[in-house]
Amino acid sequence: MKAYKHLLVSGCSFTSDGIGGSPPSLHSDGGCSFAHDAEFIPRQSNSWAGFLAQKLNVKSLVNTAAASHGNILIANSILECLNRFNYSSIDTLVIVNISDPARFDAPCSYDHPEIDNKNIPWDHALLPYSYLTRNNKIIKDIEKNIGVEQIEYLTTNYVEFLFTLLENRNIDFYFLTMNDFNNLYLTTVLNKFDRHFIKLDPGPSMIQFCQQTNSTVSADDYHPNVIGHKQIANILYTHINQ
Repeated sequence: MKAYKHLLVSGCSFTSDGIGGSPPSLHSDGGCSFAHDAEFIPRQSNSWAGFLAQKLNVKSLVNTAAASHGNILIANSILECLNRFNYSSIDTLVIVNISDPARFDAPCSYDHPEIDNKNIPWDHALLPYSYLTRNNKIIKDIEKNIGVEQIEYLTTNYVEFLFTLLENRNIDFYFLTMNDFNNLYLTTVLNKFDRHFIKLDPGPSMIQFCQQTNSTVSADDYHPNVIGHKQIANILYTHINQ
């Protein structure tokens, strides 16, 4: 089994649970809120990311997943972290859950009146900008003017940019999908990187897995419950160790 020191994660509400630690620096390996440390009481994980960090026993966990957001935020936040902090291709693992391609994200300053303070988990200490809420007039006007299909093309390009960059930097990465998206362009891009796709069984998506294993939050809420998150973490861990 390859030993990883750093776990960098992103996604939407199917992964979000706060940052979960701190990134590595020139003087520190970073931190993980779920690590087993005699001087630190680990907090309970509410996401597969925290459970996986425990199983991998990583030194650093950073989880930039943000509820209701999409693939622009996912790609940008991963790239920003890799560029700003002391991540090495030798011992860094990146895992993301691909979100709805129709979700358009727009960055903003921390003093913007429409900043999404509810769902964005980081502050200026991690990244130099935040994101607008997705239900405000600015986003709605953009979506109306450019159209859903164009947004899907744009957000899918971000996914391809991210995966191509990770491959070129020789950084190990895997991805999950929130849903079994019926989008030809996104599917075509994801198929190009199929060797990095962790298909859940039953599944292949997170929603389908949780529904078929009765591990949803409720009958109307398809997000994983704690058992579902633990099961997903176990599947990821097994796949990583193959």
